Amino acid sequence: MDNTIMLITYADSLGKNLKELGGVLRDHLDGVVGAVHILPFFPSSADRGFAPMRYDMVDPAFGDFEDIRAIAQRHAVMFDFMVNHISAHSPYFEDFLKNKDASPYRDMFIRYKDFWPGGAPTEDQVDRIYKRKPRAPSITVTFADGTTEDIWCTFCEEQIDLNMNSAVARKFIRSTLRDMCEKGAAVIRLDAFAYAVKKPDTSCFFIEPEMWELLEDIEEVVKPYGVDILPEIHEHYTIQQKIADKGFWVYDFALPMLVLHALYTGKGEELVHWLNICPRRQFTTLDTHDGIGVVDVRQLFGMSAIKISQEIDMVINLEPWDDHAVYDRLGLEGAVTEILGVSVPSITIPVKPGRNLASIVEVAAINNRNRKMGHNAALELTRRMDEHFKKLSEEEDGADVYRT
Repeated sequence: MDNTIMLITYADSLGKNLKELGGVLRDHLDGVVGAVHILPFFPSSADRGFAPMRYDMVDPAFGDFEDIRAIAQRHAVMFDFMVNHISAHSPYFEDFLKNKDASPYRDMFIRYKDFWPGGAPTEDQVDRIYKRKPRAPSITVTFADGTTEDIWCTFCEEQIDLNMNSAVARKFIRSTLRDMCEKGAAVIRLDAFAYAVKKPDTSCFFIEPEMWELLEDIEEVVKPYGVDILPEIHEHYTIQQKIADKGFWVYDFALPMLVLHALYTGKGEELVHWLNICPRRQFTTLDTHDGIGVVDVRQLFGMSAIKISQEIDMVINLEPWDDHAVYDRLGLEGAVTEILGVSVPSITIPVKPGRNLASIVEVAAINNRNRKMGHNAALELTRRMDEHFKKLSEEEDGADVYRT
Protein backbone atom coordinates (compact mmCIF):
# COMPACT_ATOMS: atom_id res chain seq x y z
CA MET A 1 0.00 0.00 0.00
CA ASP A 2 1.48 3.35 -1.06
CA ASN A 3 1.86 6.17 1.44
CA THR A 4 -1.01 8.35 0.24
CA ILE A 5 -4.11 10.19 1.40
CA MET A 6 -7.16 7.93 1.69
CA LEU A 7 -10.64 9.40 1.51
CA ILE A 8 -13.20 7.69 3.78
CA THR A 9 -16.74 7.98 2.46
CA TYR A 10 -20.06 6.23 2.09
CA ALA A 11 -21.13 5.41 -1.45
CA ASP A 12 -23.70 8.22 -1.36
CA SER A 13 -21.85 10.88 0.67
CA LEU A 14 -20.20 12.70 -2.26
CA GLY A 15 -23.04 12.36 -4.70
CA LYS A 16 -26.04 10.05 -4.82
CA ASN A 17 -24.17 6.90 -5.88
CA LEU A 18 -20.85 5.35 -6.85
CA LYS A 19 -20.88 6.81 -10.34
CA GLU A 20 -21.17 10.34 -8.93
CA LEU A 21 -18.53 9.55 -6.31
CA GLY A 22 -16.21 8.47 -9.13
CA GLY A 23 -16.89 11.78 -10.86
CA VAL A 24 -15.98 13.76 -7.74
CA LEU A 25 -12.76 11.80 -7.34
CA ARG A 26 -11.86 12.28 -11.00
CA ASP A 27 -12.85 15.93 -11.43
CA HIS A 28 -12.07 17.44 -8.04
CA LEU A 29 -9.71 15.18 -6.09
CA ASP A 30 -7.45 13.71 -8.74
CA GLY A 31 -3.85 14.05 -7.60
CA VAL A 32 -4.97 14.88 -4.06
CA VAL A 33 -6.48 11.56 -2.97
CA GLY A 34 -4.61 8.38 -3.84
CA ALA A 35 -6.96 5.87 -2.21
CA VAL A 36 -10.57 5.68 -1.12
CA HIS A 37 -12.25 3.64 1.60
CA ILE A 38 -15.83 3.18 0.46
CA LEU A 39 -17.81 2.18 3.53
CA PRO A 40 -20.08 -0.87 3.02
CA PHE A 41 -21.77 -0.66 -0.37
CA PHE A 42 -23.41 -4.09 -0.30
CA PRO A 43 -27.13 -4.79 0.24
CA SER A 44 -27.70 -4.40 3.97
CA SER A 45 -30.59 -4.62 6.41
CA ALA A 46 -29.29 -2.22 9.10
CA ASP A 47 -26.46 -0.13 10.57
CA ARG A 48 -25.71 1.90 7.44
CA GLY A 49 -24.32 -1.07 5.51
CA PHE A 50 -22.69 -2.95 8.38
CA ALA A 51 -25.34 -5.68 8.37
CA PRO A 52 -24.58 -7.11 4.90
CA MET A 53 -27.05 -9.53 3.37
CA ARG A 54 -24.64 -10.60 0.65
CA TYR A 55 -21.29 -9.61 -0.85
CA ASP A 56 -21.66 -10.76 -4.44
CA MET A 57 -23.43 -7.57 -5.56
CA VAL A 58 -23.50 -3.84 -4.91
CA ASP A 59 -26.64 -2.31 -3.43
CA PRO A 60 -28.55 -1.28 -6.59
CA ALA A 61 -29.18 2.14 -5.02
CA PHE A 62 -25.42 2.77 -5.29
CA GLY A 63 -24.65 1.13 -8.65
CA ASP A 64 -22.76 -2.05 -9.49
CA PHE A 65 -19.27 -3.54 -9.48
CA GLU A 66 -18.45 -1.84 -12.78
CA ASP A 67 -18.66 1.45 -10.89
CA ILE A 68 -16.26 0.05 -8.27
CA ARG A 69 -13.85 -1.14 -10.97
CA ALA A 70 -13.96 2.28 -12.63
CA ILE A 71 -12.92 3.95 -9.36
CA ALA A 72 -10.27 1.26 -8.77
CA GLN A 73 -8.60 2.12 -12.10
CA ARG A 74 -7.57 5.51 -10.70
CA HIS A 75 -7.52 4.94 -6.92
CA ALA A 76 -6.71 2.11 -4.55
CA VAL A 77 -10.05 1.03 -3.07
CA MET A 78 -10.60 -0.37 0.43
CA PHE A 79 -13.55 -2.75 0.88
CA ASP A 80 -15.24 -3.61 4.18
CA PHE A 81 -15.68 -7.23 5.21
CA MET A 82 -17.70 -7.82 8.36
CA VAL A 83 -15.79 -10.90 9.44
CA ASN A 84 -17.69 -11.19 12.73
CA HIS A 85 -21.27 -11.20 11.46
CA ILE A 86 -23.81 -11.17 8.65
CA SER A 87 -27.37 -9.91 8.28
CA ALA A 88 -30.32 -11.72 9.83
CA HIS A 89 -31.89 -11.24 6.39
CA SER A 90 -29.03 -12.92 4.54
CA PRO A 91 -30.02 -15.99 2.48
CA TYR A 92 -27.80 -18.09 4.78
CA PHE A 93 -29.56 -17.18 8.01
CA GLU A 94 -33.00 -17.24 6.43
CA ASP A 95 -32.33 -20.76 5.15
CA PHE A 96 -31.25 -21.75 8.66
CA LEU A 97 -34.47 -20.36 10.14
CA LYS A 98 -36.52 -22.20 7.54
CA ASN A 99 -34.80 -25.59 7.62
CA LYS A 100 -33.05 -25.62 11.00
CA ASP A 101 -30.90 -28.76 11.32
CA ALA A 102 -31.58 -29.70 7.68
CA SER A 103 -30.02 -26.41 6.51
CA PRO A 104 -26.51 -26.55 5.01
CA TYR A 105 -25.84 -23.41 7.10
CA ARG A 106 -26.89 -24.90 10.46
CA ASP A 107 -23.29 -24.67 11.75
CA MET A 108 -22.55 -21.25 10.26
CA PHE A 109 -23.89 -19.48 13.34
CA ILE A 110 -23.18 -19.84 17.07
CA ARG A 111 -26.00 -21.79 18.70
CA TYR A 112 -25.99 -21.43 22.47
CA LYS A 113 -27.07 -25.04 23.00
CA ASP A 114 -23.88 -26.21 21.26
CA PHE A 115 -21.46 -23.49 22.39
CA TRP A 116 -22.05 -23.51 26.15
CA PRO A 117 -21.58 -26.59 28.30
CA GLY A 118 -25.06 -27.21 29.63
CA GLY A 119 -26.67 -25.22 26.80
CA ALA A 120 -26.58 -21.78 28.44
CA PRO A 121 -23.95 -19.54 30.07
CA THR A 122 -23.66 -19.13 33.81
CA GLU A 123 -23.76 -15.65 35.34
CA ASP A 124 -20.00 -15.78 35.81
CA GLN A 125 -19.45 -16.67 32.15
CA VAL A 126 -21.66 -13.79 31.01
CA ASP A 127 -19.76 -11.38 33.27
CA ARG A 128 -16.46 -12.38 31.64
CA ILE A 129 -17.64 -11.53 28.11
CA TYR A 130 -16.53 -8.23 26.59
CA LYS A 131 -20.09 -7.13 25.83
CA ARG A 132 -21.83 -4.40 23.87
CA LYS A 133 -25.02 -5.00 25.87
CA PRO A 134 -25.70 -5.32 29.62
CA ARG A 135 -26.69 -8.97 29.14
CA ALA A 136 -25.64 -12.13 27.36
CA PRO A 137 -24.96 -11.35 23.65
CA SER A 138 -27.79 -13.33 22.08
CA ILE A 139 -31.18 -13.19 20.43
CA THR A 140 -33.92 -15.81 20.61
CA VAL A 141 -35.00 -16.90 17.15
CA THR A 142 -38.08 -18.86 16.11
CA PHE A 143 -37.69 -21.51 13.42
CA ALA A 144 -40.28 -22.39 10.81
CA ASP A 145 -41.28 -25.46 12.85
CA GLY A 146 -42.14 -23.23 15.83
CA THR A 147 -39.16 -24.16 18.01
CA THR A 148 -36.84 -21.50 19.44
CA GLU A 149 -33.12 -21.18 20.16
CA ASP A 150 -30.66 -18.60 21.43
CA ILE A 151 -28.14 -17.49 18.79
CA TRP A 152 -25.01 -15.39 19.43
CA CYS A 153 -25.53 -11.73 18.51
CA THR A 154 -22.85 -9.24 19.60
CA PHE A 155 -24.32 -6.10 18.07
CA CYS A 156 -27.88 -5.37 16.90
CA GLU A 157 -30.52 -8.00 16.11
CA GLU A 158 -29.80 -7.67 12.40
CA GLN A 159 -26.14 -8.68 12.85
CA ILE A 160 -25.78 -12.41 13.51
CA ASP A 161 -22.33 -13.63 14.55
CA LEU A 162 -20.51 -16.22 12.43
CA ASN A 163 -19.11 -19.40 13.93
CA MET A 164 -15.35 -19.40 13.31
CA ASN A 165 -15.18 -23.09 14.27
CA SER A 166 -17.52 -23.96 11.41
CA ALA A 167 -16.16 -25.27 8.11
CA VAL A 168 -19.06 -23.69 6.23
CA ALA A 169 -18.38 -20.26 7.81
CA ARG A 170 -14.66 -20.48 6.99
CA LYS A 171 -15.51 -21.49 3.41
CA PHE A 172 -17.84 -18.48 3.16
CA ILE A 173 -15.10 -16.16 4.46
CA ARG A 174 -12.49 -17.45 2.01
CA SER A 175 -14.76 -17.34 -1.03
CA THR A 176 -15.97 -13.82 -0.14
CA LEU A 177 -12.41 -12.56 0.27
CA ARG A 178 -11.33 -14.05 -3.08
CA ASP A 179 -14.34 -12.44 -4.76
CA MET A 180 -13.46 -9.04 -3.26
CA CYS A 181 -9.87 -9.35 -4.51
CA GLU A 182 -11.09 -10.17 -8.01
CA LYS A 183 -13.51 -7.24 -8.03
CA GLY A 184 -11.04 -4.48 -7.36
CA ALA A 185 -10.13 -4.40 -3.67
CA ALA A 186 -6.64 -3.13 -2.88
CA VAL A 187 -7.21 -3.33 0.89
CA ILE A 188 -9.83 -5.27 2.82
CA ARG A 189 -10.80 -3.86 6.19
CA LEU A 190 -11.83 -6.56 8.67
CA ASP A 191 -14.62 -4.90 10.62
CA ALA A 192 -15.16 -5.89 14.29
CA PHE A 193 -12.32 -8.38 13.94
CA ALA A 194 -11.57 -8.77 17.66
CA TYR A 195 -15.07 -10.16 18.32
CA ALA A 196 -14.81 -12.94 15.73
CA VAL A 197 -13.35 -15.75 17.86
CA LYS A 198 -15.33 -16.98 20.88
CA LYS A 199 -14.41 -19.48 23.60
CA PRO A 200 -16.33 -20.36 26.77
CA ASP A 201 -14.91 -18.94 30.01
CA THR A 202 -13.09 -16.09 28.22
CA SER A 203 -13.80 -12.47 27.31
CA CYS A 204 -14.59 -13.61 23.75
CA PHE A 205 -12.58 -10.60 22.58
CA PHE A 206 -9.21 -10.84 20.82
CA ILE A 207 -8.68 -14.44 21.88
CA GLU A 208 -5.12 -15.66 21.34
CA PRO A 209 -3.71 -17.65 19.61
CA GLU A 210 -6.90 -18.25 17.62
CA MET A 211 -7.04 -14.63 16.43
CA TRP A 212 -3.60 -14.97 14.86
CA GLU A 213 -4.59 -18.22 13.17
CA LEU A 214 -7.65 -16.49 11.67
CA LEU A 215 -5.58 -13.52 10.49
CA GLU A 216 -3.00 -15.80 8.89
CA ASP A 217 -5.75 -17.82 7.21
CA ILE A 218 -7.22 -14.61 5.74
CA GLU A 219 -3.81 -13.31 4.66
CA GLU A 220 -3.13 -16.60 2.88
CA VAL A 221 -6.26 -16.04 0.76
CA VAL A 222 -5.56 -12.41 -0.27
CA LYS A 223 -1.76 -12.47 -0.57
CA PRO A 224 -1.64 -14.01 -4.09
CA TYR A 225 -3.73 -11.04 -5.28
CA GLY A 226 -1.39 -8.46 -3.73
CA VAL A 227 -4.21 -7.27 -1.46
CA ASP A 228 -3.57 -5.98 2.07
CA ILE A 229 -5.78 -6.60 5.11
CA LEU A 230 -6.55 -4.11 7.87
CA PRO A 231 -7.97 -5.58 11.11
CA GLU A 232 -10.24 -2.99 12.73
CA ILE A 233 -10.05 -3.15 16.52
CA HIS A 234 -11.32 -0.04 18.28
CA GLU A 235 -9.56 -0.72 21.55
CA HIS A 236 -6.48 0.01 23.65
CA TYR A 237 -3.44 1.10 21.63
CA THR A 238 -1.36 -1.81 22.94
CA ILE A 239 -3.52 -4.17 20.87
CA GLN A 240 -2.66 -2.18 17.73
CA GLN A 241 1.02 -2.42 18.64
CA LYS A 242 0.74 -6.17 19.10
CA ILE A 243 -0.89 -6.61 15.68
CA ALA A 244 1.69 -4.35 14.02
CA ASP A 245 4.48 -6.40 15.59
CA LYS A 246 3.09 -9.38 13.64
CA GLY A 247 3.52 -7.45 10.38
CA PHE A 248 -0.13 -6.48 9.81
CA TRP A 249 -1.54 -3.03 9.07
CA VAL A 250 -3.38 -1.29 11.93
CA TYR A 251 -5.35 1.89 12.55
CA ASP A 252 -3.84 4.73 14.57
CA PHE A 253 -6.92 5.31 16.71
CA ALA A 254 -4.89 7.13 19.37
CA LEU A 255 -3.82 9.97 17.06
CA PRO A 256 -7.10 11.97 16.83
CA MET A 257 -7.38 12.37 20.58
CA LEU A 258 -3.71 13.33 20.93
CA VAL A 259 -3.97 15.93 18.15
CA LEU A 260 -7.10 17.44 19.74
CA HIS A 261 -5.34 17.57 23.09
CA ALA A 262 -2.31 19.32 21.59
CA LEU A 263 -4.47 21.88 19.80
CA TYR A 264 -6.64 22.52 22.85
CA THR A 265 -3.87 22.79 25.44
CA GLY A 266 -1.02 24.10 23.30
CA LYS A 267 1.14 21.28 24.68
CA GLY A 268 2.56 18.61 22.41
CA GLU A 269 4.60 16.37 24.72
CA GLU A 270 2.12 13.49 24.69
CA LEU A 271 1.69 13.73 20.91
CA VAL A 272 5.45 13.71 20.35
CA HIS A 273 5.84 10.73 22.68
CA TRP A 274 3.17 8.82 20.75
CA LEU A 275 4.78 9.61 17.40
CA ASN A 276 8.02 8.15 18.75
CA ILE A 277 6.49 4.85 19.91
CA CYS A 278 3.55 4.30 17.53
CA PRO A 279 3.60 1.54 14.88
CA ARG A 280 4.95 2.53 11.48
CA ARG A 281 2.78 0.14 9.47
CA GLN A 282 -0.47 1.91 10.17
CA PHE A 283 -3.30 3.98 8.73
CA THR A 284 -3.30 7.36 10.44
CA THR A 285 -6.69 9.00 10.83
CA LEU A 286 -8.13 12.11 12.42
CA ASP A 287 -11.67 10.70 12.60
CA THR A 288 -13.66 7.57 11.80
CA HIS A 289 -17.31 6.71 11.25
CA ASP A 290 -17.24 5.31 14.83
CA GLY A 291 -16.00 8.57 16.32
CA ILE A 292 -12.91 9.14 18.46
CA GLY A 293 -12.07 6.47 21.02
CA VAL A 294 -10.98 7.32 24.56
CA VAL A 295 -10.27 3.86 26.01
CA ASP A 296 -6.53 4.50 26.33
CA VAL A 297 -6.60 8.03 27.79
CA ARG A 298 -5.24 6.88 31.15
CA GLN A 299 -2.04 5.42 29.69
CA LEU A 300 -1.49 8.15 27.10
CA PHE A 301 -2.12 11.18 29.34
CA GLY A 302 -1.88 9.90 32.91
CA MET A 303 -4.46 9.83 35.69
CA SER A 304 -4.69 13.63 35.79
CA ALA A 305 -6.55 13.48 32.46
CA ILE A 306 -9.39 11.39 33.91
CA LYS A 307 -12.57 13.12 35.06
CA ILE A 308 -14.63 11.23 37.62
CA SER A 309 -17.77 13.10 36.63
CA GLN A 310 -18.98 15.75 34.23
CA GLU A 311 -22.12 17.85 34.40
CA ILE A 312 -24.11 17.98 31.15
CA ASP A 313 -26.59 20.85 31.08
CA MET A 314 -28.12 20.28 27.68
CA VAL A 315 -28.05 18.10 24.57
CA ILE A 316 -28.31 19.93 21.23
CA ASN A 317 -29.09 17.82 18.16
CA LEU A 318 -28.42 19.46 14.80
CA GLU A 319 -30.19 18.04 11.75
CA PRO A 320 -30.57 19.13 8.10
CA TRP A 321 -33.60 21.34 7.48
CA ASP A 322 -36.57 19.41 6.10
CA ASP A 323 -39.15 21.53 4.28
CA HIS A 324 -41.83 18.91 5.02
CA ALA A 325 -41.14 18.56 8.74
CA VAL A 326 -43.09 20.28 11.51
CA TYR A 327 -40.81 22.04 13.99
CA ASP A 328 -41.49 23.44 17.46
CA ARG A 329 -40.55 27.05 16.77
CA LEU A 330 -41.34 28.42 20.24
CA GLY A 331 -39.64 25.74 22.31
CA LEU A 332 -42.71 24.76 24.30
CA GLU A 333 -41.97 21.06 24.06
CA GLY A 334 -39.83 19.90 26.98
CA ALA A 335 -37.78 17.19 25.28
CA VAL A 336 -35.16 15.22 27.23
CA THR A 337 -32.37 12.76 26.42
CA GLU A 338 -31.58 9.83 28.71
CA ILE A 339 -27.87 9.54 29.57
CA LEU A 340 -27.02 6.70 31.96
CA GLY A 341 -30.53 6.88 33.38
CA VAL A 342 -30.45 10.67 33.87
CA SER A 343 -32.88 12.91 31.97
CA VAL A 344 -31.05 15.84 30.36
CA PRO A 345 -32.91 18.69 28.59
CA SER A 346 -32.48 18.44 24.83
CA ILE A 347 -33.43 20.38 21.75
CA THR A 348 -33.36 19.54 18.04
CA ILE A 349 -32.39 22.42 15.78
CA PRO A 350 -32.81 22.23 11.99
CA VAL A 351 -30.00 23.95 10.13
CA LYS A 352 -29.19 25.04 6.58
CA PRO A 353 -25.88 25.92 4.89
CA GLY A 354 -24.84 29.46 5.70
CA ARG A 355 -26.51 29.68 9.10
CA ASN A 356 -24.39 30.88 12.03
CA LEU A 357 -24.27 27.73 14.15
CA ALA A 358 -22.29 29.40 16.93
CA SER A 359 -25.01 32.02 17.45
CA ILE A 360 -27.78 29.43 17.24
CA VAL A 361 -26.16 27.19 19.84
CA GLU A 362 -25.40 30.17 22.09
CA VAL A 363 -29.05 31.29 22.05
CA ALA A 364 -30.19 27.75 22.85
CA ALA A 365 -27.74 27.57 25.77
CA ILE A 366 -28.84 30.96 27.15
CA ASN A 367 -32.48 29.96 26.88
CA ASN A 368 -31.74 26.72 28.76
CA ARG A 369 -29.93 28.67 31.51
CA ASN A 370 -32.89 31.03 31.83
CA ARG A 371 -35.21 28.06 32.25
CA LYS A 372 -33.04 26.64 35.01
CA MET A 373 -33.30 30.05 36.75
CA GLY A 374 -37.09 29.97 36.53
CA HIS A 375 -37.68 32.09 33.43
CA ASN A 376 -39.24 30.26 30.46
CA ALA A 377 -39.17 32.67 27.53
CA ALA A 378 -41.47 30.49 25.40
CA LEU A 379 -44.15 30.32 28.11
CA GLU A 380 -43.76 34.04 28.83
CA LEU A 381 -44.23 34.87 25.13
CA THR A 382 -47.27 32.61 24.98
CA ARG A 383 -48.72 34.23 28.13
CA ARG A 384 -48.26 37.75 26.76
CA MET A 385 -49.80 36.80 23.41
CA ASP A 386 -52.79 35.24 25.18
CA GLU A 387 -53.25 38.40 27.27
CA HIS A 388 -52.92 40.59 24.19
CA PHE A 389 -55.53 38.71 22.19
CA LYS A 390 -57.81 38.46 25.22
CA LYS A 391 -57.60 42.24 25.65
CA LEU A 392 -58.35 42.78 21.95
CA SER A 393 -61.31 40.45 22.20
CA GLU A 394 -62.68 42.32 25.27
CA GLU A 395 -62.25 45.67 23.54
CA GLU A 396 -64.12 44.40 20.48
CA ASP A 397 -66.91 43.06 22.70
CA GLY A 398 -67.15 46.44 24.47
CA ALA A 399 -67.29 48.28 21.17
CA ASP A 400 -70.12 46.05 20.02
CA VAL A 401 -72.09 46.82 23.21
CA TYR A 402 -71.51 50.58 22.78
CA ARG A 403 -72.72 50.48 19.18
CA THR A 404 -75.79 48.58 20.24
